[in-house]
Amino acid sequence: MKIMVVNNTVMVERDKELFIHKETGKFFSDLQQNGNQVYVFQMSMKPESNKNIGFVADYDITNKDFHVIAIKRRKFRLWAYIKTVFKGLQTIRKVDFVYLFYPGHVCSVLALMSMILRKRFGFYIRGERGIMSKISQYLYRQAAVIFTVSPKFTEMINQTGARAVTIRPLMEFGEEDIIRNREYSSKGKYRILFVGRIERNKGVFELAEAVRLLKEKRIKNFEVHMVGDGVDAQSLKDAIKRHSLSDFFVFQGTVTERTALAEHYKNADIFVLPTHHEGFPRVLYEAMIFGVPIMTTFVGGISTIMRDGINCCRLEPKDAIGLSSQIMAFLGTYENRAVVARNATKTIIAYLSDKKDKPAVQLLKAINDLT
Repeated sequence: MKIMVVNNTVMVERDKELFIHKETGKFFSDLQQNGNQVYVFQMSMKPESNKNIGFVADYDITNKDFHVIAIKRRKFRLWAYIKTVFKGLQTIRKVDFVYLFYPGHVCSVLALMSMILRKRFGFYIRGERGIMSKISQYLYRQAAVIFTVSPKFTEMINQTGARAVTIRPLMEFGEEDIIRNREYSSKGKYRILFVGRIERNKGVFELAEAVRLLKEKRIKNFEVHMVGDGVDAQSLKDAIKRHSLSDFFVFQGTVTERTALAEHYKNADIFVLPTHHEGFPRVLYEAMIFGVPIMTTFVGGISTIMRDGINCCRLEPKDAIGLSSQIMAFLGTYENRAVVARNATKTIIAYLSDKKDKPAVQLLKAINDLT
């Protein structure tokens, strides 16, 4: 079968090679290893610096046996969108099925093209912006397959008259990595972990401000480890230096190697995600897998799995004062967080129990059921 996969992020151009997120690359590879021809259709761009590649583009897709259609995006974006239409039509004609990572304007256009050309198509819903627009609701009802990363998204889409299914996200770790017997004891110094793109909308500046407030209160028994990189990394470092907070932060950079990333979770005492908007971030699944007590905002689909005081601590978006108070409470009563963390372990075990198949296998089963 010829499957066209349209990612709603960009491929990153570096040294004449193209990079995407590693787990997305593995998904393409799994489709291919099951006997399919994979057509990867995606915009590409050059980052201002290698650091802008950040956490999301760590898989070299060049010289793989995929059919890669990269639409170069430069300053004149309109030209890239025009090329997307023409290249999209050409590619859709060649394939048997179109699978679109959603939401995204380009994916909406390509879904409409698939309808015009009478090609079956499906969605992988992983973000919240625009998923309930009128065009989105119309496209869902025409789609042959819809998978989502969140029960909330599944419920929303099913209410439109379409049929969606929640699947496991594209993530590095699984059942075999779950830590069931982790110990939670008081210590002299705690390690707080953030994993993700270092961007303003991830709440990283609120995190820095919360640390400044804690320093003013003479609370110093913690250290924040930042795993990842991104467009605002240097601005964040400048703010940290300006407020004399360098002793509280350790920037680990992008960590792509599986064992090294696992060690960051294992060594962490608290996982913090003060993000402003999300679908359902895979880092929360990973933190639960490794038994790290979680502090997170409840944006997007997070509230469908996370429960304040049950398996996590809820944060309000853009609230540095509240974040500092929650961190102080965690540090003061850390041993009491064991119940919440162990409930999170139960949550991830239950969540993965009926999602044994890899996303690629589940997609292929769904396509085969259509015939």
